[in-house]
Amino acid sequence: MDSGYNLAAVARILVADDHDDARSVFASVLRDAGHEVLEAADGLQALTLFERQRPDVALIDIFMPGRDGVEVIRTMRATDQRIRILAVSAGWHLKLQIVSGGSPQDVLHDAWEAGADGTLSKPVDHRFLAAEVDRLLRERPVD
Repeated sequence: MDSGYNLAAVARILVADDHDDARSVFASVLRDAGHEVLEAADGLQALTLFERQRPDVALIDIFMPGRDGVEVIRTMRATDQRIRILAVSAGWHLKLQIVSGGSPQDVLHDAWEAGADGTLSKPVDHRFLAAEVDRLLRERPVD
């Protein structure tokens, strides 16, 4: 599957989404762009892979079992200021307070407040996903 966008740098990317189809599509787009992709099916697995592999970019779904995406983002951001985080949700418009520290705002706003560098609502256009990852990689601080 060709993403239609040439990413500027090869990176290690963590894709965390409890929906197998969504995770598989995101991973495929990013692998086709030449990236190494780590896949997590829930928030706990995402944090384990994050600790072990230290990805450059994390694509985090908000509604996941184990740990929700907002909690995952807070933990990642507190541990590593360099990681670029892209929050994704199909429930972005829901005014729910079921995610960690939920507020009466949309869940992608909660993710932004928790430390995400960008947000995308599902369904995600593959070219736009690739462009956002490219942007995050360009903005990533150097050592």
